[in-house]
Amino acid sequence: MGREYYSSRVGLSNKPNIDLDQLRKLILSTFTDFNLRNYFQEFFGYYCVDNGHVFGRLGSEDSIDFKVKVKLGKDLWPFLFSLPECNENEIFDIIEFLYDHISAPVEGKGWVHNFNNCGWHFENLDTDFNKTKGQKEFQLDINEILKFYSIGYELSELGEIVPLAEKGFELLLDKKAPFKDNDLDSQLDHAIYLFRNRHSNLDDRKDALRNLGDILERLRNEAEKILTNKDEKDIFMLLNQYGIRHNNLQQKTNYDKNIFYSWMFYYLLASIHACQHLINQKK
Repeated sequence: MGREYYSSRVGLSNKPNIDLDQLRKLILSTFTDFNLRNYFQEFFGYYCVDNGHVFGRLGSEDSIDFKVKVKLGKDLWPFLFSLPECNENEIFDIIEFLYDHISAPVEGKGWVHNFNNCGWHFENLDTDFNKTKGQKEFQLDINEILKFYSIGYELSELGEIVPLAEKGFELLLDKKAPFKDNDLDSQLDHAIYLFRNRHSNLDDRKDALRNLGDILERLRNEAEKILTNKDEKDIFMLLNQYGIRHNNLQQKTNYDKNIFYSWMFYYLLASIHACQHLINQKK
């Protein structure tokens, strides 16, 4: 999963469109597949023909039902029955909840209960599961579906569904800036999250651009020692000319913000990476 073949790589294939009904069916199928392979046993437990419901980390069925209701704000448990009727937001909420509660069974652990084809039982919750592996596999499979739905979405490594990165910018979003300052790391991650959140509006995106601008300003003194005057003006020009941080009569404000904010976001992000790399290289 995740690999693109020739026609797709060179832009010759048509992107299939998945509607809401197809999304429901595909997410339900994916959940069922991972469930049958025991990827939710650590948290949801399992049913045994001898012992009934054996609890996972989330406890009894009533306990799971309550915790889903508290976290998602609705009666959506059990997911096998609710998914066929869910709206878009509910499906996305369920996917994020599943991401937080999935883990891959560790090879060589557990045992098979053969009586009446009962199945695999994993009883040591601390040693029998690998959460990171389970999340990665789930993320890959879910993203193969989400990228074809509506405007295109993806499940991030933080377990949050965000709009797909624009073509060609995926690596820029995934790449960590080479900061020496953990505070800048957190500030950058927050700005990216704020801009890409599926519920963000234009004001949220403008705040994200301001945050990126603040990071760039913090790099400015060091960057000015390396850049020529023209380079420096080009890189920092955007902050001063498009009404993002301060308003004055010389600034441009009459533009399509949906289009220009995306341009500014990737421009500022790339500039931050470039400046920090130059600073590190000089040092």
